Amino acid sequence: MLSPASVLKSILIADDDDDDCILFKDAFGELLVSALLSFASNGKDLLAILRNEALQLPDMIFLDLNMPLKNGIECLTEIKSDPRLKDIPLIICSTSAQQSALDTTYELKADKYIRKPEAFSKLKSAIHQVLSIDWVHKPGFTQDKFLVG
Repeated sequence: MLSPASVLKSILIADDDDDDCILFKDAFGELLVSALLSFASNGKDLLAILRNEALQLPDMIFLDLNMPLKNGIECLTEIKSDPRLKDIPLIICSTSAQQSALDTTYELKADKYIRKPEAFSKLKSAIHQVLSIDWVHKPGFTQDKFLVG
């Protein structure tokens, strides 16, 4: 869907923590990413946005695991099982350091996993790594390359 030469058009960030949303917005701004950022504060809103056929699909989704109404695992499962949505690059962003979270999201076909770092510079670096991937011709990601950062 994306290539390094293309300009990102839209990125959807699903996270219920306002502070994390601000950090993501600031990180994208400092990385000078030319994209429209949109936000969903819970899983139910995320899926409503994605299923609204009047709206253009995002080029990429950053998804928190711990959200109200529908958690990230439920959203990931629904997105990856929907033929219209399954090819959108989906990056998990979570504070969870549990191996089970990594294993589950990898098995459910998330594309990458970022552990939300405490340092803003590390968040910027992780986002930069994700945005540097050639999403059109992405290589087969193996589980040992799943975690970013």
